[in-house]
Amino acid sequence: MARKLTANDLFKLMNQAMSKSPSPVKSRSSSRSSNKLQYQQEFTNNGKPVGPETIQELTRVEAFVRSLHNTMFPLQNSTAATGWVTTVRGTYKAIRDYREKTKGQKAGMKGLRFHIVVAVILYCMFADTPATGPIPAPILIHFINETIKSSHEKNKPKLIDLKTFERYRTNRDMGIMQFIKSKKGICYQKLTIEAQIGYIGRKLLAFETKTILACKKLAHAIDLANMVNDKQPSYMFVIACLEIFSKNKFDSKKEFGIPRCSLDTVVEKILNSSDPKIMAALPIRASIPRLRS
Repeated sequence: MARKLTANDLFKLMNQAMSKSPSPVKSRSSSRSSNKLQYQQEFTNNGKPVGPETIQELTRVEAFVRSLHNTMFPLQNSTAATGWVTTVRGTYKAIRDYREKTKGQKAGMKGLRFHIVVAVILYCMFADTPATGPIPAPILIHFINETIKSSHEKNKPKLIDLKTFERYRTNRDMGIMQFIKSKKGICYQKLTIEAQIGYIGRKLLAFETKTILACKKLAHAIDLANMVNDKQPSYMFVIACLEIFSKNKFDSKKEFGIPRCSLDTVVEKILNSSDPKIMAALPIRASIPRLRS
C-alpha cells in the first residue's frame, strides 16, 4: 500500500522537477557529420529510469505547450515557448511521480486527459507570477480549445469546459490538487478582477504600464461594488475593463471566447454605474454610454 506523502515530500518533488529538465548533448558517435541531439537518460524521483512510454507522453506534452504558446503569441518565434515547456514538462513529470507514489506504481497519469493537466499547471504558473498575475481560467481554456481545434492529430482530444477544468484543479481524487497546492497555493485563492488584469493587458494586448494601472483602478472599484454575478462572472469584467481603455473594440468571440452581446452588456453596466469610485476611474472618452453593436 502506497504511503501518504508529507508536505516536505511534496516540496521535494516539486523542487526536483524544476531542477531536472532533460539536458541535450551532442551525439558522440563516430560519424562527425551527424548533428542529431540525444537526450541523457532521465530518472523518476524513485531513481528508476523513465520508460519510453513516459518519454513519449512528455514529448506530446511539450508539443502541445509549444502549440498553445503559438496560439496565444503567433508573432513570437518558437524559442519564446522554452520557459513554458521547461516548467510544464517538469511539473507534469513530478505530478506523474507523485501519483505513482500515492496511487501505486502503475497509476501514472492513467484516467487523466493530459491537456487539462497542462491547463491546470499553466493556470497556477501564471497565478504565481507577480510581474503579470493570473489569467482568468475561462480565457486560458479558450486558448487551450483553439489549440486543440487547430491540431493536426487524427484523434483530436475533446474540448475542455470550465466544469471539467475545475474538477481537475480542485478534486483530490484527480491526484493533482494536493501536489500543486503545496507549492503554488495562490492559484487556489479567490482572485479579484483587479488581480486578473495584468497578464492579458501586458502580455496579450501589450498595454502601456500607465494604461494597466488605470485598468486596475477601475477593476478595483468594480471589486468593491460587488458587480460580479453568476451570469456575469469576473473574467467578463476583466475583458470589459480592458476594452474600455482600449483604442478599439475587441473581436471578443475570436480573441477571448466571449460573445459580443455578452461583453457589451457588461461594458454598459460599468459605464452606466452610478458608483462614485467607478465613475471616477473611467476614462473621459468613456463617459458616454456605448450602444450595443
